[in-house]
Amino acid sequence: MSQGTTIGHLYIIVAWTTRCSQGCTVTLLALNRATAVCSPIRHKRIWNSPWANLVFLIQFSLGICIGSFLIPQKFYWKKQAKGIYIQFEDMNFRARYFIFALALDTFFVVSIIIINITMMLRLKRKYRLRKSASYCAPLNQKVLSEKQRQENNLTIVSVVTCAIEVAYYLYIIYAFMIRIHMNTRLFYLLYNVFNDIYASSSAWLILSCSPTLRQHLRNQLRLQFSVDVMVILDFEVGLETAANVHM
Repeated sequence: MSQGTTIGHLYIIVAWTTRCSQGCTVTLLALNRATAVCSPIRHKRIWNSPWANLVFLIQFSLGICIGSFLIPQKFYWKKQAKGIYIQFEDMNFRARYFIFALALDTFFVVSIIIINITMMLRLKRKYRLRKSASYCAPLNQKVLSEKQRQENNLTIVSVVTCAIEVAYYLYIIYAFMIRIHMNTRLFYLLYNVFNDIYASSSAWLILSCSPTLRQHLRNQLRLQFSVDVMVILDFEVGLETAANVHM
């Protein structure tokens, strides 16, 4: 506390910047999956085009914009709940900023839920169409069974993602609107847990439910391991050659 509020100020800026970028990332991941299911041809054309790199610009620019609002603000340290926490000095700005953040969070959550529900409905429609085609040859049945398994995995990813989104959003509503005087230490503990699960669950679910991605990851790790081993062996051979020359 004697060293000023610089560290706390930087923490607040980084926390809000990354939080906004995380919400944007999860939304774009959901949109990527939905376009792959609903329109595979357009999906490749959209996400493989040079303009697709703009999504990275959107992610970072939106997060930086949200964080930059906090740069001119003043903060102070407050002892509360057996801890020291950084606080806004301007309570009016704090209220407006939190309302804006809640509106942005609402947009992310609602968008992700709508995207995932749309994808699930599309998958169910495809399943009904395949089920009605009972005249398919055995080979086609095998291919369709594999596609159905992949789509079931996507459905699981969508359901779990929506459940996490709803749980996270309800916690924010509960902490900021219902139980306003919630213990600060408990709030940050639960908020960080929810935030970590919210930010990482979508990518891990896709990886765990996609055999293709898992195999690709194994191949990349195996290739990297082989390259590292070759570099080490070349280095050892070079050392031995240099030693023989000096002898």
